[in-house]
Amino acid sequence: MMRSGLVGLLMAVFAVAVGSLCHWLLYRWCMRRVPLLARHRRWLAAAMVTVIVLTPGGRWLVNAGLDDGWMWLEGAGQMWGMSLLVSVPAIYAWEAIVARRSPPRAPDPDPAPPEAPAPPEAPAAPPEAPAAPSRREALVGGVFVGASFAPLVWGSARTRFDVEIVEVPVVLRGLPRVLDGFSIVQVSDIHIGAYLGDRELRRGEDLIAPLKPDLVAMTGDLVHLRPSYLPLGLDWVRRLGERARFGAISILGNHEYYTGRPDVIDAFDRAGLPLLINASRTIARGDGGGLVISGVDDVWGQSKGFGPDLRPTLEGVPPHAPKILLCHQPQFHPYAAANGFGLQLSGHTHGGQIAPYGPVVARAMFGAYKGRYRIGDSTLYVNRGFGTSGPPSRVAVRPEITRIVLVAG
Repeated sequence: MMRSGLVGLLMAVFAVAVGSLCHWLLYRWCMRRVPLLARHRRWLAAAMVTVIVLTPGGRWLVNAGLDDGWMWLEGAGQMWGMSLLVSVPAIYAWEAIVARRSPPRAPDPDPAPPEAPAPPEAPAAPPEAPAAPSRREALVGGVFVGASFAPLVWGSARTRFDVEIVEVPVVLRGLPRVLDGFSIVQVSDIHIGAYLGDRELRRGEDLIAPLKPDLVAMTGDLVHLRPSYLPLGLDWVRRLGERARFGAISILGNHEYYTGRPDVIDAFDRAGLPLLINASRTIARGDGGGLVISGVDDVWGQSKGFGPDLRPTLEGVPPHAPKILLCHQPQFHPYAAANGFGLQLSGHTHGGQIAPYGPVVARAMFGAYKGRYRIGDSTLYVNRGFGTSGPPSRVAVRPEITRIVLVAG
């Protein structure tokens, strides 16, 4: 608990520091280039400080017991801060380019030869005031800020609801011929909470219904933070399971730890829904020996004495049985491949969620961050997620429901 709290604190401090730097640079630019704002500098500074404080403040208010609607303070602040990460460097880069392309200052003329003393001159005129900032400069800065913020607004209003159905054929060695074409619908990173509720869940259910899956796999992060959303999420998982021949199987993600691991496990038990925690289940046993579905605890749990453990997971599983591992975080794949799993289904990364920098960060952190990867005969598939975490927006990274089609090999 202390370690996770420390990580959260460090992330919050880093976010506030970067946000403060971006706001300070924007403030300096406004003082030089936007006379209207320069005349009201105190109000501008107060507004910027308010935004910096309220961005994490939304979550603090919710944690204090207020309505989840206050989370939108955090979401809007995060979207604004992300837009500044793009627009502020762009503004300063544009100014540097303009300054470099400006004509060079003419050299001072050579001093004239000495002449006879001249009669006294009239007093020199006062120096001219510096040129006022042009409207073009202020307009260009406004365009940069607006152009970086607009995609985040569009991503919040439209892209995060534009779910893509992705069909992925996977050759699974040892799969009985009778199970050739077996389909698994994977949903991941739902994040039910302030930004995603019953309407979006029913829309997802409507998209899954025509797929007629044999199995539904929920690979973690069902609820974003609050355990009060567990009944809504579990009812959705139950309805999805009723649409699949072999029901729905779920695993834990890192947000199940934030929600409260014991609360989540107890809620699944009371609902009678399968939750695999370092355990395996054989399905379709009568079809040529069947297919082993395994699920491990989330990597986040390692700091709390839990985490993934393949020893109990594989206990009693025949070594050459076709095996699929459900693991929330993709970086576990090398261990899965080394232990004979022909396929690992993961999520967690959201595909980066906010392009262009989100995918860059996700790739740097996890290597495998969206789509299909291979180690030898083992395939990893990373789902881009159904919901959002952090800012309630997606930019150039659509949410995803995956239909895995197994091919006997």
